[in-house]
Amino acid sequence: MMAARALAAVGGEGRGDVSACESYLPMGKLARRVLRANGMQNQVKVFHKRSDELRVGVDLDSRADILATLLLSLFLLAALCLHRVLFWSGSKNAIHIK
Repeated sequence: MMAARALAAVGGEGRGDVSACESYLPMGKLARRVLRANGMQNQVKVFHKRSDELRVGVDLDSRADILATLLLSLFLLAALCLHRVLFWSGSKNAIHIK
């Protein structure tokens, strides 16, 4: 939504597309609900795929000019889960994340 708003703010509406990839179906459905609730369902295309599965000419009209990703958050989430597993197992070497 931020990308679509930024595109509109610089007068780029109609000259570019904003696409989102979400391979986890429940999160993709939630993204569509949030877009609808904000009246932006026609401004952002949500794909139920990983970004490396998108194909130009099939899913996308052209190659992307900008890629914004949240891969870092996935790694942070994994670290948090690891912390929980170590903590729950009673490990004395638990990683403490604040």
